[in-house]
Amino acid sequence: MTWRRSLQGEGQAAIRARALLALDLVWQGGGDRVLAVTHGGFGNSLLRELLGAAHAWFAFGAAAFATMPLSRTSQRALFTEVKLAPHLKEEER
Repeated sequence: MTWRRSLQGEGQAAIRARALLALDLVWQGGGDRVLAVTHGGFGNSLLRELLGAAHAWFAFGAAAFATMPLSRTSQRALFTEVKLAPHLKEEER
């Protein structure tokens, strides 16, 4: 990778591939709950893949999170909330 390429960051195709791999690992996991810690851009890629919404954008904000119950038997996700930040004061959100 050249220096100039590293400044441009990761391309959308590479981000999507990582998101699909991460989701596959979640579906194959055996736990009842999953905590994924990531930045908003990658979180958006995960949500777009789950929802099949290629051009959607979710405003996570600073240190926010989303919740979604997953069903491994039907491989479905119920998207319930995004941009949650109860751990931050109102002026920090």
